[in-house]
Amino acid sequence: MSNNTQKNRTQLRIGEILIEQGLLTPREVDEILLEQEANKKPFGVIAEWMCGISVEAIEEAWATQYTQNAPEIDPSVYKPRQDAMQMMTARQAWQFRCIPMSIEGNTLVLATTKQHIHRALKFATRVLSCPAYFVLTTDSKLAEALNEHYPMSRLGDASATDKTMKALMQKLRFDRFKRAG
Repeated sequence: MSNNTQKNRTQLRIGEILIEQGLLTPREVDEILLEQEANKKPFGVIAEWMCGISVEAIEEAWATQYTQNAPEIDPSVYKPRQDAMQMMTARQAWQFRCIPMSIEGNTLVLATTKQHIHRALKFATRVLSCPAYFVLTTDSKLAEALNEHYPMSRLGDASATDKTMKALMQKLRFDRFKRAG
């Protein structure tokens, strides 16, 4: 997995995002960082209880941070590993629009898109029993990878009616048609 596009960019931090959104002042961010240094809790948790920042605002800032900082991959080149794929079901992969790529240490590396990072983050924090790290891909590449590694035939009828899933599959077919000629 190459991180070349990230090497020259400064990492965007959650505190900076919350300042840009007008939810925190630079002084509040400094106070949160001091508290974080003292008690080793996540920035978002401290911002919630010290400054009353909502969970939703923290999650949105986190999603923004990932879309700015996460490396991009092509799951047709960088293939998902079997041990990682066993960490989630086909239904979860389609529902949360992410595909497990590898396990690095005890961290599951998941590929998703900028449009679906918020959903994938919620899945990772609320469902997975291990830490997760995200990489980004395009909608069509994600759809291809989901179709290849978690075919819809494994899902059953209930998920097949999901409009978003159908749209992803339609985009996959359209992209293949465009490439063909």
